[in-house]
Amino acid sequence: MKIWIINPFDNLPQEGFRPQRYWLMSEALKQRGHEVTLWTSDFNHGLKRRRETAGNSPDWVRMVKTLSYAKNVSARRVLSHWLLAKAWTKAAEAEKKLPDAMVVSMPPLGLAKAAVEFGNRHGIKTVVDVQDAWPETFGRVLPEFIVRPLKRIARNIYLGADAISAVAGKYADLAKGYGAKCKMKVTGHCKNRPWGLGWSQPSLDDSAVRMCYVGNMGRSYDLKTVVEAVKELEGVTLDLAGDGEQRKELEALAKGCDRIRFHGYLPERELAETIARCNVGVVPMFKDSQVAVPGKLADYGVAELKVVYSLEGEIKMIAGEAGVKYEAGDKESFKAAVKEVARLEHGLKREDFDAEKLMGEYGEWLEGICAQA
Repeated sequence: MKIWIINPFDNLPQEGFRPQRYWLMSEALKQRGHEVTLWTSDFNHGLKRRRETAGNSPDWVRMVKTLSYAKNVSARRVLSHWLLAKAWTKAAEAEKKLPDAMVVSMPPLGLAKAAVEFGNRHGIKTVVDVQDAWPETFGRVLPEFIVRPLKRIARNIYLGADAISAVAGKYADLAKGYGAKCKMKVTGHCKNRPWGLGWSQPSLDDSAVRMCYVGNMGRSYDLKTVVEAVKELEGVTLDLAGDGEQRKELEALAKGCDRIRFHGYLPERELAETIARCNVGVVPMFKDSQVAVPGKLADYGVAELKVVYSLEGEIKMIAGEAGVKYEAGDKESFKAAVKEVARLEHGLKREDFDAEKLMGEYGEWLEGICAQA
């Protein structure tokens, strides 16, 4: 089959970063014999800059030009997403050979809406892959009269899809709440094992707590609590890999504590080596973030780290005996969780996050969807 994968947010491996969900999905589908085109944006969402490697991309990667933006929560980002959806539709309509199936990420809403409408127009099986609760998460920063029409868009996306996949059961349930009755599959976040690097724990003092945080440093992350607590926890180290609007404040808060290290966005191998030196991963999110299971859990999972987290729900089931929960915003709760996690014997199970296994199963499911009349 000819399959289009559509997502504007993931980093690309040729940019030096680890493969993410839609690259891994594309590779798995190609291994199953399908012809894949990965559609993305020419603007790197994580780094907030124009992609410099557009000319070095493989011929199965298509970049759509769109507007840049500096902040995740901004009118310019909304405009960028609207323009991206419009530009993608124009480029898709110009294609000489249309696909048999499409998988489009949600968010963003505009691009998912455009893909579902395109699929319905041309009789293409379209799967909406839900990664986050949009627009529900906007309820933290926008009034209901703005969120309400976005919910209507989301409803039309869910009802127009031929099938829905999601990284968490919470998001599949959300789609059902909008009235979706199509086939659904939950395929959690996954990662591959970095090339050339074994994931056995380093031969370091296992009694020491070596923590890491991977990902965005936006306002929905309870990172100030983490930094403040680590400063007071003797012998505990914290490596932070990523960037975002809180980073400068966090660096100022951590000043004078050499046990807290900021690395910025790291290339794949450096990130893998940083994680491998640690034994505890941190998932510090506020309850109103609407996130069910964040992608960083897979980074910790393939490295078999233990985890300290603040979210309710599915993450507790996934972490099991390898995790300890703390209350977001409560420094003493975090410190108690760190002391408790140090006593745990085992980390997360690598096989629960293995990209080859999970994306292979996803490919088989997608083939089944496409085989239906």
